[in-house]
Amino acid sequence: MEATTKPADHGLARQAIGRRIVSTGIAELVTHDTPDAFEVRRRSPRSDPAYPQMRHPKPLEGIRAARFLARIAAGEVRTLAAEARGHGMTWTQIGEALGYADRPLLYVDGARMTPAEAAWKLATTGLEPDMPYPPRLHGHAPAVSWDCWSCGQRVSETGIEQIPGESQRGHGFGCEQLAAEVAAADAAWNASIDG
Repeated sequence: MEATTKPADHGLARQAIGRRIVSTGIAELVTHDTPDAFEVRRRSPRSDPAYPQMRHPKPLEGIRAARFLARIAAGEVRTLAAEARGHGMTWTQIGEALGYADRPLLYVDGARMTPAEAAWKLATTGLEPDMPYPPRLHGHAPAVSWDCWSCGQRVSETGIEQIPGESQRGHGFGCEQLAAEVAAADAAWNASIDG
């Protein structure tokens, strides 16, 4: 009989792996930036003295490195969201991958937000759903650019509430991904009228 991993155990294992990766990244950045910014000590004064002391970055250097890694990770999320669009994933699927389907989302003004809208906001501004938008620059509209794997062209997408043929510029003639998205939008529109 195979051993199964309980969902809670899986979550704890993922957290431990993530912590190990981040700790390694922090140590590498501190080593790169300030090699002498380490000290040999226990992790906490409450740590069991029987545990061996280890080499840790000094706290302020660790904070600087952790903040840098957080900015890099946030940028990578936005890059991966654009790549997902290029592979034909919807904004709803991207929102679900970001965990936005697992919790109620509200705009800053209290209106409900869909996972697709939350994913769009993150991809275009870097802001989480509950964060207010900064004042807009005159004439600036949010957009996401991505490479379409169906037609091989660079696409600029300017919104999720519009018809895909109007909000996605740059697709090649006869692009199957664009045709599928237009057909899905038309079907949703017809269902809303009939429903």
